[in-house]
Amino acid sequence: MRGTTPPALAPWTLTRLRSARGAALGLALLVLVSAFLAAALPLALDRAGDRALRQILAGTDPAGHGVEARAEFGDKGLPVADPSTVSPALLAAARGELLPLLRRSLPVDPAESSYGLHSNGLKDTLTDPGLPVIDGPAPVLTLDWQPDQAQHTAMVSGRLPADPRGQGPLEIAVSADTARTLGLHLGQLLHLRPDQAGPVQLSVVGIYRPLGPGDTYWTGEPGLLRPGLDTTPSPYSLQYWHAEALVSAGAFPLLNSLRSGMEAYWWFPVADGALTAHAVPAIQTRLAGLLTGPGAAEAQNLPMISGGVALSSSLPVLLTRFTDQDDALTPVLTVGAAGTVGVGAAVLLMAAGLAADRRSRELALLRARGGSMGALARRLLAETLVCTTTGAVLGTALALALLPNGRHGTALLAALAVWGLTTLAVPLRSLAAHRGVTAAGRPEELVSQRPSRRRTVVDLTVLVAAVAAATAVRRQGFAPGGGVDPLLSGAPLLLGAAGALLLIRLYPWPLRLAARPVARRRGAVGFLGLVRAGRGSAVASALPLLAVLLALTVAVFGTEVLSGIGSGRDRAVAAQVGADAQIVSERSPLPPALVAAVRRSPGVRSVLGVQHSADEPLTVHGNRDVFDLYGVDPAGYARLSGADRIGRFDPALLRYSGSGPLPVLASPALAAAIGPEPMAMDDQFGTYRIKVVGVLDSTPLVSSGEFMLVSGAALAALPPSSVHNALDPATLLLQGPVDGKALRAAVARTAGDVSADVLVRSELRAQLDHSPLQAALVPLYAATVLAAALLSLMAVLLSLLQAAPARSSLLAGLRTMGLTPGQGYRLILVESLPQILAAVVVGTLLGLAAIPLFGPSVNLAALVGDTGTAPAAGLRAEALPLLGPGLALLLLAVAVVLLEAAVIGRRQISTVLRAGDQR
Repeated sequence: MRGTTPPALAPWTLTRLRSARGAALGLALLVLVSAFLAAALPLALDRAGDRALRQILAGTDPAGHGVEARAEFGDKGLPVADPSTVSPALLAAARGELLPLLRRSLPVDPAESSYGLHSNGLKDTLTDPGLPVIDGPAPVLTLDWQPDQAQHTAMVSGRLPADPRGQGPLEIAVSADTARTLGLHLGQLLHLRPDQAGPVQLSVVGIYRPLGPGDTYWTGEPGLLRPGLDTTPSPYSLQYWHAEALVSAGAFPLLNSLRSGMEAYWWFPVADGALTAHAVPAIQTRLAGLLTGPGAAEAQNLPMISGGVALSSSLPVLLTRFTDQDDALTPVLTVGAAGTVGVGAAVLLMAAGLAADRRSRELALLRARGGSMGALARRLLAETLVCTTTGAVLGTALALALLPNGRHGTALLAALAVWGLTTLAVPLRSLAAHRGVTAAGRPEELVSQRPSRRRTVVDLTVLVAAVAAATAVRRQGFAPGGGVDPLLSGAPLLLGAAGALLLIRLYPWPLRLAARPVARRRGAVGFLGLVRAGRGSAVASALPLLAVLLALTVAVFGTEVLSGIGSGRDRAVAAQVGADAQIVSERSPLPPALVAAVRRSPGVRSVLGVQHSADEPLTVHGNRDVFDLYGVDPAGYARLSGADRIGRFDPALLRYSGSGPLPVLASPALAAAIGPEPMAMDDQFGTYRIKVVGVLDSTPLVSSGEFMLVSGAALAALPPSSVHNALDPATLLLQGPVDGKALRAAVARTAGDVSADVLVRSELRAQLDHSPLQAALVPLYAATVLAAALLSLMAVLLSLLQAAPARSSLLAGLRTMGLTPGQGYRLILVESLPQILAAVVVGTLLGLAAIPLFGPSVNLAALVGDTGTAPAAGLRAEALPLLGPGLALLLLAVAVVLLEAAVIGRRQISTVLRAGDQR
């Protein structure tokens, strides 16, 4: 029996991969990095949004993290058919009916819900003498019942209340914090006056502490943990203590008999981790239907509570706050993401072009020997699939492992797009030049190649799109109507693409101009290097230039945005504080003891006192306005203003000669209202005249409104008879590395009855850096800029490595003719750097052009943070963000070229030159 030979396993694919291991690994690595970045971006964006939403919720009252249902009984509410039927069983049954209603709209957690019943009086005051009083009103006590009291409390002393018996006092239990704050003790008899009705006697039979203070059991009624401060309605706004006490279920009839009535409540918190940034719009829609739509109507028609149940929640306010910030931040982030996507696509297409150039002669030979396009396409696709599939799977898996998230769909689609683009681009680009069999000839050079009509149409299309996008951004901004427009978000990317196509057309001109004087010089190194720099097709040269230019444009613009965020936060904090620290009293001057203590505080180098008169009236031509008057030391205050570049002025303007009107600096509107003539003033500093000698657009002490600066020494020089006791400073501006904790301790010791606020610049700056959404998205934007820079680096490396074999062969051949190592270095630099240098220069110029084109449309206020003094929209060109990316890329390219030349120089000539090698 004749033996059979097993078929070879994909002989073509394995042979090609083994013969070009470096190219195969390089393509797989490129796809791995690209797939990782593509999958990581949506994952990171989702995680950042979820983290920011959790921080916003964590920084607010826990009672706002769910939905509360309330039903009032008694004279003030809509009673049930028989108020005496209100019982724990009724409340539990109502909870069972409310739960499915809420779960249709929100992912509430039934295990964490709570309910109860409490007295409903706003004036249930304790009339006993000796209780603590703040501004006059007596403390208010609310009587409360919640189920399972024994499972959630530990008795410090006494016991839980028992059901009422006869006409005796009603038994209550209070928390240890309530007992300590109000001065209550076990066995004390209290008298409650519920809404002007007859007093009710209460007996303190127990003092408890909560077993789990953070449990949602207490969220509905946090007053059961500790008393809080409430304020009477305007115009008096007096503060008083409001406490709550536990009663037994048997107290329901007594609560119903109170004139103030009673109220049942049910608290349903949202399950932990159920709220995600992606689900916020849908939850907002469902919440609106629940609170004001069909859900609210259904709650009003519960069968067992005839008056119905009112639903309320603070979640809509919190979610709206999140979406407002997200709508302001997303367009700027989308600009960086669009740039990174564009650079990645250019690099992948560049890799496909380089792979096609590497296989050009081989494919031409196969076509000349009768190879069909279908057969070549299948072989090329098989080779490419091995590399791209491996890289895409590993890159996606790495992104999913490093950035775990519940939503994988967008990430998988992005990675799939990278895989599909690379898998199809390599075979299609390789086969495009071999549709017909052509004779081998000398390839057309870049410096002599003329653009085709098709390329001209493409160039004009990209140019028109870039102009349209720039015009639209100038008119509308990056997010008209709060949405994201792909054309507007890709405006910087289109600008870079248009610049790249224009550079490709202009690139031969400087090469020709540079080659002419070099050709007349002695030595062939410079001329040979420039000639080789102009070799190759326009398409092969366009892709590296396009990738580098796109990356530099995006990186420069993105770096300017990040720099603008940092400087904007610095300016915002400087405008709010005015110095390294500020101590301010709104109602009265600061005492001298406080000023002396502050001067001795650790880190304080200088203290500048400022007199302040707030809300000074101004009536000009029947128009009444108010402004703030500040008395400052002109020299010291001018130094502070100059250091922060906020309202700089010449201190000589405020110098007072001792006679005549006091010179003042005013805000623009105030200066226009006063005019050039002197004006009389009568305020807490005295009676005097002022004259506007200059205008300030801003000043560190003022975040909004009109203001006026005057010399404090001039105020002190006013006649003693007219000076009131207001010359002590109301504000202190401190310089130095201030210790905020020590400064606050010094102020607390010496302030006396004066209420003084302490603001420290470094602390406010840290708060801005850690604000929820800004802290999440700013690093993500920085990551998109870093990704674009990484992709540009890969483009440079691919471009240099593609030409490395030909350069190695050339240097080896020239060494046999006496080429020195130094000449070899210069030759490689002259050949490799013109294209990279041109890309760096033009990319930097495009980044600079993007600042005036798109900068006014970038709203940094949302990225800076909510300070009330956020800078206006717009970017300013700064040297380091503008020049840094290009210089770094250029230095890296030079280092790679020098390293390549050093490696080539160490090789033996026999290992490079081979018989029949035509490189």
